Amino acid sequence: MMDWAGPSLERSVFNDLRLQGQFCDAVIEAEGVAFQIHRVVLCECSHYFL
Repeated sequence: MMDWAGPSLERSVFNDLRLQGQFCDAVIEAEGVAFQIHRVVLCECSHYFL
C-alpha cells in the first residue's frame, strides 16, 4: 500500500481530479454528506475496499 501520510505529487493530482469531478467512479456518504471518490485510491488506502 502507498504511504498517504505525507504530502506527495500523486495525492495532489488525485485530489485535483476529484475536485474537478474527473475520473470519480464512486460516492461515499457519511452523516448525510456525499463525497465523490476514486475507487483505485480508496482500495490503495484500505484493504477493506478490495
